[in-house]
Amino acid sequence: MQVLSFESDSLRSWAQFSGDFNPIHFDDEVADQAIGQGGVVVHGMLAMLSIKAAQHDIAWHGGEWFKWNAMLRKAMPLRYTYVIESRVQQSGAIRFKLTAKNDSEAKITGAFAVTTPPVVDFCSAERLSVDVLTAESELAVFQSLFPAASAAWVAIDAFVFSRYIRYHAKSAFQSELQQHFGDGCDADISSGRLVTMQTYHNDCFSKSMLGPVSALSITRIEYALVKADVVLTDDSLFTSIDIPVWINGTLVQVVQIGLMARKTSFVTTGIRSQ
Repeated sequence: MQVLSFESDSLRSWAQFSGDFNPIHFDDEVADQAIGQGGVVVHGMLAMLSIKAAQHDIAWHGGEWFKWNAMLRKAMPLRYTYVIESRVQQSGAIRFKLTAKNDSEAKITGAFAVTTPPVVDFCSAERLSVDVLTAESELAVFQSLFPAASAAWVAIDAFVFSRYIRYHAKSAFQSELQQHFGDGCDADISSGRLVTMQTYHNDCFSKSMLGPVSALSITRIEYALVKADVVLTDDSLFTSIDIPVWINGTLVQVVQIGLMARKTSFVTTGIRSQ
């Protein structure tokens, strides 16, 4: 069991790296109106970094591919203290949960296990190439900010999530948002009447990504954005996006991000993806 707490500085560090400056992480009033947890909340990705860092030194045997998955069940108030608990299943998989000591609620639950290679064929996906020097620079920044999260799969996960937030999040589901919420959805997002957040996060990666990110020899790095089906309710939209990653021409990791957009009943400043 590992006790965990977060500081405002760590929220700023994650925002600096990822580009996620959602005001629910920085403005108490906005966060309380949108989430109702009595102040700002921790980035889901930042909290998951701590869970991954606690698990990446596990000595896995016999696996060529691995899967780490997490459900983001409840918002995490910054003022709370948390506990990470893990247990090994008979199958060898590790199940984990992050619980708040303040209210005993499980905020994040998930598992880490050996798996099979991805069954989805991403050959037809449009690959987006990243300049190698740019990628190395961004990964170096990540290492400097979060030295405990040094595994290659963790760093690459953060790297592509950051690129999604910075360069793709606004336009990725624009047509679906407009179709479901109307042409005024841009104004609703900027006013806070429409909130988007992450609901789950999965990583599938090859054993070559178990080592430290500093050991990666990158001559080419590419990723793609593959949108999944959209599920609609009266006031919400649920969807996911797969982000396969190729290093030196080989598929090494697939990141899957679950997303939700929903209408709120208040008017305030803009809110972006958690």
